[in-house]
Amino acid sequence: MRTPVNCSSRRQNRAFSLVEVVLAVGIVAFVLISILGLMSVGIKANRESADDIAISLIVQHVATSLRMEGFANVNANANYAPSNTSPDFYYDATGAGSANGAGSTDANTLYACKVIRSSPATVPTSNVLFLKLEISWPFAAPENNRQKRIVQISLSNRE
Repeated sequence: MRTPVNCSSRRQNRAFSLVEVVLAVGIVAFVLISILGLMSVGIKANRESADDIAISLIVQHVATSLRMEGFANVNANANYAPSNTSPDFYYDATGAGSANGAGSTDANTLYACKVIRSSPATVPTSNVLFLKLEISWPFAAPENNRQKRIVQISLSNRE
């Protein structure tokens, strides 16, 4: 014969033990910490991607501006000499030029771009001008605390 099952003992077996609860909380905490750690990596990658996009727009703008200025003018301009240390172009967070134009700043300025030409002795031909663009940001930070990216471009003489 079967022994009768006590209803009260069945209810006691349905509850979670302390070990099960602690284990479940530990697993949930591990998953949440992992997700939060990945979020910071994603936010950093997003910020770097935005900087890369702005820098590519800046490089395109500077190259276009210098081509419009003329090959001979850029090559002879003392502002682009290797000894120049002041920025030549300023840009906001989107990579658009400052409202006041090149060579000036306003409250929205985030990026500064120095244009430095190669010395004439290193230029292999007179039809190409090699330039180094040093882009730094944020503009409001002291010079030694800024992030910097150096891009080298070449302009051909189309005159």
